[in-house]
Amino acid sequence: MTPAFAPRFTKTLMFRVSAVALVIVALCLGGYVLWIQATVFSPYANKDEQRWFERDADKELDALALKLDPEGAAGQNSEILSAFRERVARFGVELVVFGPDGRAVASAPGDSLLAAVPQVDTSLLVAMTDKKWDFDSYPDKSNVEAYANRIFDVDPIGDRAAPRGYLVASYRPFEMGADLAEVHSSLIDTQRLLEKVLTAMLILAAVTLLLLVGWTSNRVSKLSVAMEAFTGGDMDRRVQERGSDEIADLGRHFNHMASRLASLVDSLRQKEQFQRQLIANLSHDLRTPMASLRGHVESLSLRFDQLEPAQRARALDTITGNLEHLDRLVERMLVLSRLDAGQAAIQPEEFSIVELVDSVVGRCEHLALPGGVTLAVQAQPGLPLVKADPLQVTLVLQNLLENGIKFNRPRGTVTVSLAAPVGRGQVDVTVADTGQGIAAADQPHIFDRFYTGDASRTRHTDAPAHLKYSSGLGLAIAAKIVAAHGSELKVESTQGEGATFRFHLPAAVTETRKAMRAEG
Repeated sequence: MTPAFAPRFTKTLMFRVSAVALVIVALCLGGYVLWIQATVFSPYANKDEQRWFERDADKELDALALKLDPEGAAGQNSEILSAFRERVARFGVELVVFGPDGRAVASAPGDSLLAAVPQVDTSLLVAMTDKKWDFDSYPDKSNVEAYANRIFDVDPIGDRAAPRGYLVASYRPFEMGADLAEVHSSLIDTQRLLEKVLTAMLILAAVTLLLLVGWTSNRVSKLSVAMEAFTGGDMDRRVQERGSDEIADLGRHFNHMASRLASLVDSLRQKEQFQRQLIANLSHDLRTPMASLRGHVESLSLRFDQLEPAQRARALDTITGNLEHLDRLVERMLVLSRLDAGQAAIQPEEFSIVELVDSVVGRCEHLALPGGVTLAVQAQPGLPLVKADPLQVTLVLQNLLENGIKFNRPRGTVTVSLAAPVGRGQVDVTVADTGQGIAAADQPHIFDRFYTGDASRTRHTDAPAHLKYSSGLGLAIAAKIVAAHGSELKVESTQGEGATFRFHLPAAVTETRKAMRAEG
């Protein structure tokens, strides 16, 4: 572990959560042990007794020693000891005055220690007057209840260097039966076992906590690495979606966000590519008719008198066709831009699709005359009204019919079929021609903007001038309008056998209900 790693590790989530959790566990365990020690295993009966032994005993016993005289009258010492003992009797304290030779000379009434403890080793008393003496030790290890083991304070009387006696304070002997002694011993064993169990629990909790926090931190770290890689440009980076907790939910939200952002970036890239393609295609599609216009206009202006009337008429017809093509190109670009911007909102209304088809076919008949193409309509009897935007549907049908005429063979046929499948609440529209068809390689792209396949470049020289040129926008516009009506423009074609375009429009609700009533 390098020195640079330590500060970084202390700032991690794993370290902070682990540290806080361990501190909390340690405080809880320590508080519990202290509470056990202060309540169950405390040597004091109450707080008054604890306060006296820990704070007041030394001062009061020192003051009492100054009042005593081992060589004085025994009655006087007994009176002094009796007055003091009355105050501390509830604490279980015994008081004895020993002479310089270690013989007991006086005691407080009721202690009865003069006969029980007639003499104590003087060297022990002298040692106990030292402030470094440990009163928790056992001078007499042969008998736990020996008097010497119960002494908790010794004060010299008179000069400390040559004392005239000693004031000795001891605990009252604790008498217990065999049953009580067994209970006391069991209680001590239980305390020790409890401390071991709690220590083991603390260690187990710490290890479990570290493993849990490490596992959680590892998952968060993987998510952080994935986010860092994603923000660094790796748009395909994702995290594993396993589990049902908050981190797993966060991973799923990240994957969803990443997918949305990646899709948005792809869309922006496609739009950028489309803009480049748009400029290139517009440059190409505008350049061709503009060059033709310029050539014919210059020819007419320079050689007008030298041209035959038929040549002049043909040049003027070509100029007119190019102008119409430019006009249609600009018009379709405006329509497509409005569809892309959502400005060409669909305004549905109920109308007869049969009447609309007849109207569009009538408008396209003059386009079919030069090539001898026949336009036909096949409508199922009793068709319901449809609910759609008639202007937009007209534009779709006109584009499909013009394509059918433009790419058909001489004296071919373009047929518009209308049918209403039972129980589907829609009217199917089919536009089929008998032309040369569409190559399989071109079919996936014919609805792309500005796309013109090789097969589409074979046109009739007898077609009207504005149909001799293709912008590659008609089918793209038709597909968008059909999609806005909740359908999809589909194509079926075999090269050399013509092409068939299909889509459907929703039937009007009123007509659908009438049909349901009739069937019911």
